Amino acid sequence: MQEGSSIAVDKGFKGTKLTPYKDSSIGYRKKVRTFKLFMVKLADIGMIVFGVVILVSAFWQPLFRDLLLDWLRYILANN
Repeated sequence: MQEGSSIAVDKGFKGTKLTPYKDSSIGYRKKVRTFKLFMVKLADIGMIVFGVVILVSAFWQPLFRDLLLDWLRYILANN
């Protein structure tokens, strides 16, 4: 273990080799985040489409359609 200040502080950060942004791993992490966000948005869109398909298919069922239309008539009649 080194006692005192670190090597980077002793050199005043001038002796350390800084890597440009393009060569660092930050760009890779950004790409991973972008891909993750894309996958999340794709999953969101998929769930919305799935929900709409479920509602449309349920609306084709006579019992559900009658209940929904009665509920809408009740709301419109009381407002």
